[in-house]
Amino acid sequence: MIKKKENELERKLFEWIKNKNLPEKEIPKENKEWIGIEEWEIGHMLAAKFSGIKYDVDHIYKRLDCVCIINNERAWIIEFKRNLNYEAIGQVLVYKDVFEMEYPEYAEVKMGIACEKADHFLKNVAEKIGIKVFSLYMTRKTTKRKTTKLKSWEKELLEWIKKENLPEKEIPKKRKEMASATGNRKCYYRL
Repeated sequence: MIKKKENELERKLFEWIKNKNLPEKEIPKENKEWIGIEEWEIGHMLAAKFSGIKYDVDHIYKRLDCVCIINNERAWIIEFKRNLNYEAIGQVLVYKDVFEMEYPEYAEVKMGIACEKADHFLKNVAEKIGIKVFSLYMTRKTTKRKTTKLKSWEKELLEWIKKENLPEKEIPKKRKEMASATGNRKCYYRL
């Protein structure tokens, strides 16, 4: 049952990226070829290289969720996940390395992750290391905290602070985000 849900999600994301002309929207669809789901296998050259040596090579064979070939010169390795996570980031890093070894004819190999949900933190981390994230929805991952309800005088005080542009008047209002600390009921601005 779980595998069936995963396959449905992969098909949904595969169709979504094709319909949205992702990756590289500016390139016409006629210049792209999307190959997936699980149609492109990597690891054969590595397995052949290490066979006969004391290595277990079964883990090397992988079927990629999606490969997008652009103008027969550039390839995108795209992993499908329900939520952007550490595992997906690690997978595309490894898949790119193996793909480059086995298919040197592609001048450039890029990485992507297509997912239903992605939080901003992991998206930023992924994009810092060259992984493009394509998500249907963006979420903000927050830590679970005990929240307390503000009393009316605290609300009035916060409004007054906001109105008077306090405590740092030299910082424009647009750059301040109102926040309230939990537990000790102190109020502060987060810059």
